[in-house]
Amino acid sequence: MANDLLEKTNKFSMQVENIVRIVKHGRREQVLFLIGFLCLGIANIVPTVLKNFLETVNASVVVNYLWLLNVVSIVPFAWGFVRIWKKASPSRMEIPDTVKPSAIKGPFAFGEMDGPIFAQLGRKADISKLLGWVLDEQICFTALLGESGAGKTSLLRAGLMYTLLQEKEKYGITPVYWEARSENALDDLLRAVQAACPEDKAKLESVDDLLNQSEGVRKVIIIDQAEQLSPEKHPEIFQLFSKIAAQKPPYTTTWIIAFRREYASTWIDFECTQANFHPPKHSLRLFSAQQAQDVMAVLAAESGLSPDAAVLAEMIRGMSEEGKVSPVEIGIGMMVLSELYNAPAGDISLGSFRQAGGVTGLLRTYMREKFENGFPEHEQSGMEKALLGLIDPKQPQQRLAAGKSASDLAALAQLPMQHIQHNLDYLASSAVRILEKLPDGKYRLAHERLIAALESLTRELLAAAEQANRLLHERHQIWLRAKQTRFLLSGRELRQVLKYKSQFQDQMNPELRRYINDSRRRRNRLIAAGLTFVIFLMLLPTANTIVLEPLLRSHRIKQVPAQFVEIPGGTFVMGDSSKYSEENEQPVHPVSLAGFRMSRYEITNQQYCDFLNSYETTADSVEIWIDMHSTYCQIMQEEKEFSVRSGYKDHPVATISWYGAHAYARWLSEQFEGSYRLPTEAEWEYACRAGTKTQFNTGDSLTTDQANFQGERYIGNTIAVGSFLENAWGLYNMHGNVWEWCQDEWHVNYEGAPKDGRAWQTGEGSRRVLRGGGWSNYAQYCRSAYRSPIDPGIRIIAVGFRLVFVPQ
Repeated sequence: MANDLLEKTNKFSMQVENIVRIVKHGRREQVLFLIGFLCLGIANIVPTVLKNFLETVNASVVVNYLWLLNVVSIVPFAWGFVRIWKKASPSRMEIPDTVKPSAIKGPFAFGEMDGPIFAQLGRKADISKLLGWVLDEQICFTALLGESGAGKTSLLRAGLMYTLLQEKEKYGITPVYWEARSENALDDLLRAVQAACPEDKAKLESVDDLLNQSEGVRKVIIIDQAEQLSPEKHPEIFQLFSKIAAQKPPYTTTWIIAFRREYASTWIDFECTQANFHPPKHSLRLFSAQQAQDVMAVLAAESGLSPDAAVLAEMIRGMSEEGKVSPVEIGIGMMVLSELYNAPAGDISLGSFRQAGGVTGLLRTYMREKFENGFPEHEQSGMEKALLGLIDPKQPQQRLAAGKSASDLAALAQLPMQHIQHNLDYLASSAVRILEKLPDGKYRLAHERLIAALESLTRELLAAAEQANRLLHERHQIWLRAKQTRFLLSGRELRQVLKYKSQFQDQMNPELRRYINDSRRRRNRLIAAGLTFVIFLMLLPTANTIVLEPLLRSHRIKQVPAQFVEIPGGTFVMGDSSKYSEENEQPVHPVSLAGFRMSRYEITNQQYCDFLNSYETTADSVEIWIDMHSTYCQIMQEEKEFSVRSGYKDHPVATISWYGAHAYARWLSEQFEGSYRLPTEAEWEYACRAGTKTQFNTGDSLTTDQANFQGERYIGNTIAVGSFLENAWGLYNMHGNVWEWCQDEWHVNYEGAPKDGRAWQTGEGSRRVLRGGGWSNYAQYCRSAYRSPIDPGIRIIAVGFRLVFVPQ
């Protein structure tokens, strides 16, 4: 029997040792599952094993709450499964399977399907000139040149080719488009012609058949990006050009050679080697600033965007060089502009555009957002390496025109082929447009304009990784000297190191890895302690009142000063002499005020409740301050604790007397430096108007879409503060919702009123002033100038207040 007991003891000891080992050294998924099983074990074992004992010590309430552990155990189990799922199958952005014509092209060129949009973009004269040469049977060659990004491809495809295809019966010309390739150029050109002219395929069996034909379909053969070709590397192509140049008119085939302006010398040298060969040339110019703004306006309208004219002008200034703007800059600008428009703010104002860093900043942010949303975090640095491999090493400002295959890019990124293929297709999709997928399956950057943003993004990554590496080494050195727990990586530092660890993990020695693991375990222990504390609060509801609620209350009180906004100083005309005015609003008179700070919202039920719970109140004082017997009061009292009815925490406190508002201001002044008080009448009207001279700060009329009052849509109670739009100075609900107390004593008119914004205290009797109207009043009582007298001790259904802050 002793041996059996010893054996069971050893087994139990080994199980406990395994549990401790998992907690200290196990993967996070193991720790999460262990916590889940422990919660289930406690929830199901304790009630059966210890129930009698707990009942004897009057602790059965604990047993009644142990069922919550069954619910709590779901959290670590779900978390663990999610981590395993992410590791086994990283989440990836879905790739759109359709490509629709769109004015938002980004760095891509317009194609044949975009002809109707392109026709509106100021290139009609260029199209007409090219079309005239194509129709002239005395011309066999033309040259189109322009800077990189001038829009040559768009002009050829969405302009000339679209026109020929739309008017095929009229012109009888078949367009052939071929983008010059440095590899197998001649064969590739032949295949492009065969694909575009299937009816002539039998007559196009060799390169020589590309020469001018007396029979067959009349063609225009467009060779785009001819700068990829050179007489030294592609002599067979230039031999073909020489044969074509030697032919005699009339011609049934017209050849258009399009190239960058810097390639012109190469083409002219070729022309000089040919006798009597002087093909016409057309130089495609960049847009002027005004043309660019007109083009962007058309694209914005086609895309359903409505940016400010100031934003377009700002973008044009950022894009232009010496007053000229390239179409590719416009395309990229429109792409990032649409991203800004679809952001949570949903507007395209000059401020939001500048805040985002202009076109360059938006493009970098756009690329970063697509990387972060499209790939798992551990793949992002690899994808950046792959994209950097698409830059021409001999000409760092240009892309590799031939691109690279997915397998080559997978080797650069050090990622599995299936992952890299998905990522590349995502970047080449119509939703992203960072890469272009070529007909041979290779990938290349959509345009050279992306290179600067990509390199900037990579530098940010490398800088952040270097900073994380330096942080790790510095903290580790401190740890080696002190070996104290407080010198392990904090949660924020650990997240930073783990995020960029893949960039420098090859340089890490075992000591650094151990240091990271120790920091992880410390973080896990803190998380476990936090979960334990939460469970403790769930098991002991009274702890919410004893521990949690005072902490939350203290936090809420500290947030009150942040809700005060700066009201600029100035002079305004106080009162109203219009047909809507009353005698007590006259005579109108100028008042000059220094700047002050006023609460953005009316004081809420929750804020006033925090005051009642924090202040040494008496039943008599509370009775004077607030009418909690009213059905419109949302604060209630149970024993000595005040609370707010569900759903009304953010509504303005109501049924408040002038004394109750004054008591809250005095208490708030005790909590913070400076003093808080009720606004004067002049301050209130000045802040309400916010520079307006109309009946309301919304104009000469007020609707229930602008304020809470008794109108076409009657709510019949208060609404949450912050509802509707704020006025020009950031104040909410200055009209309606609840009347608001002012400092001033009541006067029947403004004869002798202060002209510097001070409170007018020597009044007639003890009555005080209310402003703003309430939810139960008609619009006329909510006017900016309307004022109402009331006894300071009165507590009625729609009366609340807001405060002014006076610094020391």
